[in-house]
Amino acid sequence: MDLDRKLLSIELSPKSAFWPKGNERPLGVVAGTLGFDVYVRRRQIDLEIFQPFMSVEGGKGGDWIAPTILPQDRENVLSFRPKTKALEVMGTTHYDKKLWRNNGRVTSISDLLGAQVILVQRHGVGMTKNSNPYERSNASQNGLSHD
Repeated sequence: MDLDRKLLSIELSPKSAFWPKGNERPLGVVAGTLGFDVYVRRRQIDLEIFQPFMSVEGGKGGDWIAPTILPQDRENVLSFRPKTKALEVMGTTHYDKKLWRNNGRVTSISDLLGAQVILVQRHGVGMTKNSNPYERSNASQNGLSHD
């Protein structure tokens, strides 16, 4: 609550009795499974040519990858803000170290200086019947990367 005792936000976890069900179930599925794979490139690349795969021999993919495989890797909540009528998905993703991969270009913290971090929405979320699971997601197309 704010100083005027008005509700700032309402947060729902998947265990909540109010988590979207019935006709609203697709919202709950997307919110509960939303996750991003993390790609790190030692040398920056134009996002238009980036490919969400391991890079080899100067390729267009990542030099270090941390995928999120299962919905159990994620702890997402739906957050509704009454004042702005905004609905947000917030969460935490656990990246199992056994699944991290690298091609040898990123091997230490010092390799991260100037590196490009790219978040790619995990395929399967928000896909339509005609979607290509290997097409870059909106995350990379919209430039969601950290320089």
